[in-house]
Amino acid sequence: MYQLVIKPLLIKFFASSKPFLLLVIFAFFTQIAVAQKTTQKRKQLENERKNLLARIGETKKVIAETKEKENTKLTQLKAINAQIKTREKVINNIGQEIFEISVEVDESKRTIDTLNAQLKRLKTDYAKNMVLIYKSKSNVNDLAFLFNAEGFNDAYKRIKYLNKLSEYKQMQARLIVNIQKSIEAEVNNMLHIKKQSEQLYSVKEGEKKELEADKKVETKVLTSLQQKQKELQEELAQNEKNYQKLTQKIADLIQKEIEEARKREEERRRIAEEKAAKVRAKLIAENKKKGIVTKPEPKSVPASNLSPDDLKASNDFEGMKNRLPWPVNNGYISEGFGTHQHPTLKAVRTTNNGVNIACKKQTQVKCVFKGKVKAIFEVPGMEKIILVKHGEYFTVYAKLQDVQVKIGQEINAGDILATVFTNDFEQKTELHFEIFKSKQALNPELWLRN
Repeated sequence: MYQLVIKPLLIKFFASSKPFLLLVIFAFFTQIAVAQKTTQKRKQLENERKNLLARIGETKKVIAETKEKENTKLTQLKAINAQIKTREKVINNIGQEIFEISVEVDESKRTIDTLNAQLKRLKTDYAKNMVLIYKSKSNVNDLAFLFNAEGFNDAYKRIKYLNKLSEYKQMQARLIVNIQKSIEAEVNNMLHIKKQSEQLYSVKEGEKKELEADKKVETKVLTSLQQKQKELQEELAQNEKNYQKLTQKIADLIQKEIEEARKREEERRRIAEEKAAKVRAKLIAENKKKGIVTKPEPKSVPASNLSPDDLKASNDFEGMKNRLPWPVNNGYISEGFGTHQHPTLKAVRTTNNGVNIACKKQTQVKCVFKGKVKAIFEVPGMEKIILVKHGEYFTVYAKLQDVQVKIGQEINAGDILATVFTNDFEQKTELHFEIFKSKQALNPELWLRN
């Protein structure tokens, strides 16, 4: 009886249920992985938004401190400009977050539809199997089917078949319960992220209103400054002279360092070649005595004028692009890299070889990467300046006071260099930071960690 009823049932049960159960389990975990990936992207956007809002907090402080003083209007205007740009980034960031949430909602809907389809199939499959098992048990019960075994081995096989049948029934039942719970959790999650979307939309609208208010303040301050064109032009002319002195001094120092490094490397190679020539001459003499002709060595051309140490330092620095720590722990970029139109003098364009970072009073300046202090000097209007060498790369830190390092000192990333100078008259605490590869100025914003 067993051979006629139970065994065909098991074969049919395994054949129809096992592949489907595996497919359901695979699909279930795949959906979880996709959901986690989407959530991770939104977390990244959320962190970026928090950082941007922190920068707005910094600009608000500067604007509040300079609001009532006529001599700080330009500082205030730069802070407002920076705040407007940052707020526009916040609005764009929130827009991206809302889009990612809509993607998550769509994904949740698809997941719920898939789980419902799987649940329906599982319930149908489970019901069919229960009917088959019920019909089979009407013809033979478990005890009778075991007692009718033709020996111990046959009885053992029958017990195994019954156990497998029971395991599959339990697996199907557990999977049905788990999928029902997953559907419930997914529905709750979808409602939660929809609520987050509504909250973000509200925040976005608030930021838009703040942006409009910022632009009105900007217009007011700009109008006030435009009435002082002559003073601004004189101040700008003096600042340009100071900046040109800084640029020339840095260019001279870097050129000097490149030349000295080249001479050191040439001397190192000359000494190494002399030693190698002596060793080779000895080898040739020994080979001659033995009657062996020594083959000439191919001449090698150095791939770089950098020493092995400088080459390693350069490669290490290059590997930190977009990952360098900021030279200060607080602040915002008040003026970026490159050529810019002056905020009030429309016909005037200024060039910046680095970035200006407005920060709090008494902010300490840290080295962004391990290197060697090559120069400490002063330029009027730029205060104290430190030049640090990292192989063929150089970092420049200007507008400093209370310098805490010495020329020739080896330093590590995070070591304190100095304190940012504060101009009390303008209520401005601003670090000027530059990065060079050899004599080429690089955009620090592409190197500093976001």
